[in-house]
Amino acid sequence: MKPGRLSRCALIGLLLVCAATSGSAEVSTSGGGQRPNPIILGIIDSADPIVQWQPILPLPPAQVLNSDGETRDDGRPDMAIHKLENPTRFWPVVVWAYNNGSEHDVAFSEWDGAQWTPVEFLTTAAGDELDPRVMVEPDGTTHVVWWVDDISDRVYLRTRPAGSSTWNAAELVTTGGESGRRPGVTVFMDQVRVGYERDAAVPGGQDVVVATRQQGGSFVFDTVGATPRTERLDVVLHSVAGKLWADWKSSELLFGCSEFVSGSGWSTVIAEPWNDPSWVGAEEVRKAIRAEVLAP
Repeated sequence: MKPGRLSRCALIGLLLVCAATSGSAEVSTSGGGQRPNPIILGIIDSADPIVQWQPILPLPPAQVLNSDGETRDDGRPDMAIHKLENPTRFWPVVVWAYNNGSEHDVAFSEWDGAQWTPVEFLTTAAGDELDPRVMVEPDGTTHVVWWVDDISDRVYLRTRPAGSSTWNAAELVTTGGESGRRPGVTVFMDQVRVGYERDAAVPGGQDVVVATRQQGGSFVFDTVGATPRTERLDVVLHSVAGKLWADWKSSELLFGCSEFVSGSGWSTVIAEPWNDPSWVGAEEVRKAIRAEVLAP
């Protein structure tokens, strides 16, 4: 059995804000459209606060993205912020798995200062394309990764260069019979890095892999960690303040973390306690890991 997918949800409002516990938490836009300000929009009624939204206030249609996503059973969103200069503006960029009735396609939209742009589909071929993640470089270059749920799961990358409205062709990241799932993406030392989970060589667990794109488009692969976990690992890559690290769900009680050291490669995996299985609990562990990696 393959690891379970993310819970489905709609994209409602300009930003998605999650509460630490069940209760109110919500956002839309206000102000002049340069930098959105949070206002009350709806109620989250779930132990895992990103799963279920119940809107309580009407909003102008331009401020609502994919309002029927919950009804359609779309996948949960991933968001990045595009920071523009002169004047300084912070505009959200969002991707999600759009249910077209028979399978999912990767959908993309971004805030243009006044409204969400029309939904653009980055995939249209047959196949169930799931769990996309997005990353925006400082110059506006945008990277999106996702995986295809198939007999042999595959990970793909697609890039929109800075200043362009056209996306490059999708690049297959995984190779051969490798089974890659739930990727994350970042850029470090001017190279695109894609982290994902794959079946371990010995049945019963999963490995964490980081693929680094080389000049010319090929990838170099590093096995960063090995886990006994058969459920989703949710690998996330972080590039902050000149440091690169990966973290993931290693077991029911632990997160794993490995840092990239230039000239030495990926460090030995460090384990971090994980006592709260909720989405918020996982994010708290990632915050703790971040603090440790970035500590002077």
